[in-house]
Amino acid sequence: MLLKNIFLLSQSTLWVKIGDFGIAKRIRAEETTLHTYIGTHAYMAPEIVFADGPENIDYTNAVDIWSMGCILYQMLTQKVPFDGRYQTFNQYYKGETKSLTDDLQGFSRQGLGFLLQVMAPQAKDRPAAVDVQKLPWLIQEQV
Repeated sequence: MLLKNIFLLSQSTLWVKIGDFGIAKRIRAEETTLHTYIGTHAYMAPEIVFADGPENIDYTNAVDIWSMGCILYQMLTQKVPFDGRYQTFNQYYKGETKSLTDDLQGFSRQGLGFLLQVMAPQAKDRPAAVDVQKLPWLIQEQV
């Protein structure tokens, strides 16, 4: 498996950064939502995929938390969690988040909890970036 957009910086702490410079955008401090429909479907959060037309897209950086969950899932299972719009549709509208765990046998309960939190179907239910780093799975360094 080759993940080309993950950067590691090791100093006193290991920093992992995800970058996709082809669609990067600078956001002014006063902006809280974005409105661009662009990305790879396998990693796009439901609020982007199912926006009612490009003119009605309104999302926050919770989409990046979702994408991080997709990358983690791919790193652990060697496959993307959703291979197209239909599966994402089911996950989003029917709340089939438990199906994410099918391929993660042997993964810790805290690890599964982490993944389900960052891939919550509703953006409002995903933790903010500052809160992600406080989740038990990251703090206890368990797999």
